[in-house]
Amino acid sequence: MSGVPALLDCYHTMIFDPQPHEGDEVYCRQCGDYRTVTSAHASWTLRCSACPLARGYGADEHEARRRAIRHANKFPGHVVRIRKAGHVVGKVSASGESTTDLLEWLKDHPNHQSGLRSIVTKL
Repeated sequence: MSGVPALLDCYHTMIFDPQPHEGDEVYCRQCGDYRTVTSAHASWTLRCSACPLARGYGADEHEARRRAIRHANKFPGHVVRIRKAGHVVGKVSASGESTTDLLEWLKDHPNHQSGLRSIVTKL
């Protein structure tokens, strides 16, 4: 789920992408009328690349980051991605381990890009 849950003044909740702002008028499918958004918060979630860990923490960024660090330290080799509204905003791994993606590494090492392109075109 990459949308943002929002509470309307009719007490119905809906998922929106992009995120609405408080006070926006949106159409409620359940009421069949336009309603005002009373609360809209992007949800913080975790997802581990090495195990089935995937949890949501609502609007609590501090708890999401704390749990990501705890999981990565407890299970060395696990990389936990922290997401806000479905978009990755950070990665956590055990101390001293690299969390660089291949694309990030290629940006830092431009002289290796042409070699990778030649390999990809041969495939």
